Amino acid sequence: MYTSIQQFEESGIKKIEKVIENFIKTPTDMASFVYGIRDQVIELGLNIIKETLEDCDQMLRESGKRRLDWQIVKQDKKNP
Repeated sequence: MYTSIQQFEESGIKKIEKVIENFIKTPTDMASFVYGIRDQVIELGLNIIKETLEDCDQMLRESGKRRLDWQIVKQDKKNP
C-alpha cells in the first residue's frame, strides 16, 4: 500500500493539480474537472487494491504452515 501512496504522491498529485489548473482556466468545463479528479482517485484505489492483494499472495506463498500441506502447482504470468 505504501508504494501506491508514494507513487500517487509523486505523479498523481501533479495530475490532480493539472486538472485543477485546467479547470481554473476554463471553469465552464466542469465535466473534465470532475472526470479528471475521479480518474485519479480511482487509479489510486485500484493501485492500493492491487498492491494489497499481491502482498497477501506473497504472504500466503511464504507461509511455513501452508507449505506443510500445500504446494504451488502453477503460477500464471500477469498481463499488464
